[in-house]
Amino acid sequence: MVDSNQIVSFDILKGGGILLVILGHIQIPYMLKTVIYSFHMPLFFFVSGCFFRPISLREFFAKKTRQLLIPWAFFAFLLFAYLFVLKLNETHNWAKAISLPVTSMFDGFLGDENSFILFHVIWFLICLFEVSFVYLLIHKITPYNKALTISALCILLYGVGYWLNANNIDLPYFIDTTMSTLIYYHLGFCFMRNKWYGMKVSPIYSLFLLIIAIVFIVLFPSYVDLKSNNFPLHLLLLSMVFIMNFYWFINSYFNSRKLKLIPLDKILIWCGINSLALLGLHILFVDTFWIVRNKLHLVNYSWTILEFALIVAICYFATTLIKRYIPSVLGRS
Repeated sequence: MVDSNQIVSFDILKGGGILLVILGHIQIPYMLKTVIYSFHMPLFFFVSGCFFRPISLREFFAKKTRQLLIPWAFFAFLLFAYLFVLKLNETHNWAKAISLPVTSMFDGFLGDENSFILFHVIWFLICLFEVSFVYLLIHKITPYNKALTISALCILLYGVGYWLNANNIDLPYFIDTTMSTLIYYHLGFCFMRNKWYGMKVSPIYSLFLLIIAIVFIVLFPSYVDLKSNNFPLHLLLLSMVFIMNFYWFINSYFNSRKLKLIPLDKILIWCGINSLALLGLHILFVDTFWIVRNKLHLVNYSWTILEFALIVAICYFATTLIKRYIPSVLGRS
């Protein structure tokens, strides 16, 4: 049984992760972006796997449609409207303004990962739906107590995904990425099943391993784009070292303070609880700020902190309004 301390730790883990997602989408130094991209999306597959439980297919489709597909459709609609407004402002022609969003939608249905609307940042929701479904099927066709068999299947699918990327084979709707990220979902499940979440790990030891992981990522930089299934093999180990020790560091930190929250903790917890909303909303404001900065020639990194703070603040107010009036589009009943 996971106690309230661990739940808060997972919320903070997700909160830190989603803030890094936002930071990774604005103008920051290349090396910082490389470090962030090396673990930020695997973190969310891992955390999702932590809370996996076998359910019926009927319950699965009802639950995941509410939690993932409806939010995905809502954010896709927002991206459609946003692109339409941009093009209308640019062309002053309704026909041209509507044609690009529609074309982008059909590109997405045909499997084009460059589709602005269907597969922008919300690709993760589609991929997580697929990962959850495949993992549920594996559990149903494999005896529950044969953890080794399940692990072997996840490793095999990871190998297939890696081979597809190495041979530049791109499958539609992130099926190749699903194969590659399934192992993170499985490791999250193992993390909870084996009660590693409750391990007493020294915060100094966790911090040391976090720094070591970052150093190796910096020493061996690689192009990373998990959406396109481009995730080098060595980052599988490094990202897991980072994610697990990040969690243990957070958990030790809270155990030492007995859940006495400070303002930063509350911000991270809120971001973790509302990470789905932040994922879907932030890119609208990121793209808007990018347009504004280009027009005003604000290319200096000194503007990045202000931009980041403003985006998070705007997302906070937007999320609060959506939760109040249309909570169902965020997967809430």
